[in-house]
Amino acid sequence: GKTEAIKRILVDRYGSGPQLVAGDSDGDQAMLQDFPETQISLIIDLGRSPSSKIGQLAQFARQQRGRTDARFLLQHRSELTGRFINIER
Repeated sequence: GKTEAIKRILVDRYGSGPQLVAGDSDGDQAMLQDFPETQISLIIDLGRSPSSKIGQLAQFARQQRGRTDARFLLQHRSELTGRFINIER
């Protein structure tokens, strides 16, 4: 789905994948990982199960926290307000 659309629109036209991608669900997991040229893969943490694909990727992002070369970044979001919040999980 999303990976194929990015290849068809972005890669075919410009010869490169995206510099930044963001996602919050299992349907976004492939897109977050499929392009080696992507510099930042932003995972919006909605508290998904650690056994889900996006949950596993969020766990990997937690392990990369603080590294200057981290590609996978985790952003938490309030379920009540929908706004981004700064918390450590």
